[in-house]
Amino acid sequence: MAHMVACIVAIAVTAQPSPPNLICRGLDVHWVADKKIVLAYVSNPTPIATGPFMVFFTGEENPVSPMDRPQVRVNVPSLAPHTVKKIKANFTNLGTSQNAFLGNVTGMIVRVDAKNQVAETNETDNKLATPLPSILGAKSIFGAGLQCNGFVALDPNQNPLGQTFKPTQTMVMRGIEFSFHRETLSTTPTLLCRVYKGNALLRERTMNIAEFPPALGNPLPISSLQVGVAFVDLSNAPISLTAGTTYKFEFKCFGSDAIRAGLVNDSVQGNLIAPQPLVTADLAFKIFSDN
Repeated sequence: MAHMVACIVAIAVTAQPSPPNLICRGLDVHWVADKKIVLAYVSNPTPIATGPFMVFFTGEENPVSPMDRPQVRVNVPSLAPHTVKKIKANFTNLGTSQNAFLGNVTGMIVRVDAKNQVAETNETDNKLATPLPSILGAKSIFGAGLQCNGFVALDPNQNPLGQTFKPTQTMVMRGIEFSFHRETLSTTPTLLCRVYKGNALLRERTMNIAEFPPALGNPLPISSLQVGVAFVDLSNAPISLTAGTTYKFEFKCFGSDAIRAGLVNDSVQGNLIAPQPLVTADLAFKIFSDN
């Protein structure tokens, strides 16, 4: 009898594994006349494999086409634990007279697990959207981390907040977008942004913190169909970036202002340089490129 009771107790306290979670963490878009490619960065930060799911890539149109609306659907057999996978959609040959040969496409929306095949711990982080790079006269957008699932506060007179990154290909950077929210507001709300190659300062810009939305929990994902307010415009002086070279963004608040910077905290790299240690976090940012 004692043996039976022990078995029953052991069964009762056995922990059940948590469901997996799929995150649409970022998007790359290359959109020129003869090549229209979208890459979705899909993450499973849990210890459980997902099983099969679908990813829908849908072109936002203005005006909406009467037929042949641009969409690519991709079947994914499974995503392993603690994995980030790039899912590719090719729109190059989807232009028809019915959809103005994709001339009406203004942006891209990506939905991960669009058919709800996976029971997830969080169903709110499966979607991202972005404008086409042409909104800034660019050809490509690089945004491996856009879905904010955390934040770091940057207060005035603290050590600067930084982020290192290595481009995977040579590019010309025309602009950078971040997910920044303001916590306070003074009469001189200014955020200084610097871009470095090693210790060499390449560009310096100021941003008006008064334009940032107020902080309410985690900052929003960089997922609009317009360039966001936390945007560093480099179109008048683009920066050439070399593949495999380390660059750094750096930010410092002035006045009495504090900001919340959106983080992607499922990173395997952890390239954030912050006043408080965050080992596996990266800033959420998007690069507009001429390449």
